[in-house]
Amino acid sequence: RPPRLLLPPILVHDDTAASTDVMSIDLCAGAIKGQLSAHARARPACRWRVADMTATPFPAASFDVLLDKGGLDALHADDSPAAGAVAAAAVGEAARLTAPGGTYAVVTLGEPHVLSSFLALLRLRGWGVSLAVPPPPPDMAGAALQPLVVLASREAEGEKGTGKEAGAPFPAV
Repeated sequence: RPPRLLLPPILVHDDTAASTDVMSIDLCAGAIKGQLSAHARARPACRWRVADMTATPFPAASFDVLLDKGGLDALHADDSPAAGAVAAAAVGEAARLTAPGGTYAVVTLGEPHVLSSFLALLRLRGWGVSLAVPPPPPDMAGAALQPLVVLASREAEGEKGTGKEAGAPFPAV
């Protein structure tokens, strides 16, 4: 079966593989409407939905790959306990939605409070984590914060530690 992807609307393009099962969500109805009108003909199999990334309507383990581009940064915009709790809810929801053997990829600016909280939440679950620092886009060259990609891999069914990940929400940090 083709991989099942959950993407923000800005990342759904005409060249997304036609064999891929794509769901695109955003909290903003305008973002969904704009992307739907721009890409519906080229991506008829793509589904679009207004949804909150902290509490989606999808069943557990619905996606093989979840990609967040800046959502975690936006939710955790400051270092307050309230912002941390909302960001933890989003990470918990991503964990719930990620199928065994799946990947949760986050493109972030890597602010210390965001990155440390995110990595701590992933470590609590025993997820495999790798970091990549892509070359900065020209408009960000020399900026204090640079894009960083965090790839979190959930163990497949039957692998050591799977029971630790199943269903339990992440704690707030």
